[in-house]
Amino acid sequence: MQKHDWSEIVSSLVGRLPLRSFTVAALLTVAPFSAFLYGTREYVGIGDIWRYPAAAIGVVVALGICTSVVLGRSWGARVSVVLGWLIFALFWYRDIGSFNDRHLFSFAGISSELVWVLVLVIGSVVAYRITSKPRLLKAGLLFSLTMAVLPLVQYGVATVDNGTGPGAKLDTANVDQWESRPDIYYLVL
Repeated sequence: MQKHDWSEIVSSLVGRLPLRSFTVAALLTVAPFSAFLYGTREYVGIGDIWRYPAAAIGVVVALGICTSVVLGRSWGARVSVVLGWLIFALFWYRDIGSFNDRHLFSFAGISSELVWVLVLVIGSVVAYRITSKPRLLKAGLLFSLTMAVLPLVQYGVATVDNGTGPGAKLDTANVDQWESRPDIYYLVL
């Protein structure tokens, strides 16, 4: 094969990839990690957890690329956004459970696990459907961008204002002394 042939192959492959959907999926995937980073800024730094969101994004994008190559652009977009949503929603179980306990359980008697499964299923259907509508996908992009970047900006401001940086209190604090343990802590670290 000549060099010209490789450039045609690469450009045809890139044309088959839904880059906006991959961006939405990557931002949804990184959002729980950035929220965790901000929430535990006194104990954890970016250097402690960067491998986990990078690996998760790599898996989501790789599966999206494989699906795009095998089944086409629209299926690659759907698979990547749905996987990004599932990773995003996976780490919000405790928040969904506390919302259920405060608002839904009192009059409906629904368990937290059932509500969480419903949120996963309904969110997956919505994520699947928005990939076919460019305006909705743009809204999903703005939502995921906000959810991923805002905690990182807050983390940056908090660690600069603090002056000590992340991990400064790690030597003096024991994990058992934390007021509330983040769910992602046990899954990631």
